Amino acid sequence: MQKKLAALSAAIALAIFPTTAFPQQISPAQLAGMMEDLTALRSEVQRLRAELEDLRTENARVLEFAEKKSGEKFNPATAFASFRVEVGALLVRQKREITTETDQKIARLAAETNRALADFAKQVNKQPAEKTPATPPADMPQSGIEYTVKAGDTISGIASKNGSKVNWILAANSGLKPERLMVGQKIFVPQKN
Repeated sequence: MQKKLAALSAAIALAIFPTTAFPQQISPAQLAGMMEDLTALRSEVQRLRAELEDLRTENARVLEFAEKKSGEKFNPATAFASFRVEVGALLVRQKREITTETDQKIARLAAETNRALADFAKQVNKQPAEKTPATPPADMPQSGIEYTVKAGDTISGIASKNGSKVNWILAANSGLKPERLMVGQKIFVPQKN
């Protein structure tokens, strides 16, 4: 080891100071600085060697543990491939679980939405029907016109435009609901001559 370090020191010195300039141009201070650098390099090399030896020892312990655990000689490539397969299977299983859970939540939400819509439809259908007189009002004329509902029409608007009354139109058109007038719908509008 000492021989290798001496050879390394000589190589560094020759690289920095060519052989022709080496003996004449190095001062004692420069030589002392170089010796300090060389000492620092030696101690760094020793530290790195010790660290490398620690890593080798730790690696041997890990391999020994892996071999004891698996019962066979540890092969890092095989172990990595096996790990990749296990992780892949885990990801597929998690994806399946998440998809199943999401589908169940969507189904529950759809059922709740359908129930809410059914309840709403029942409420709309429960609204009281317009009460139409059992007998027509006494002042209601028997003559009138057939009227075609236009966009924006209301029963009161139709009555006032045609010289009629709302109760006459409702009595003359059984089942007519003012809130459900449809464009194009034909209704009878009683009128006095």
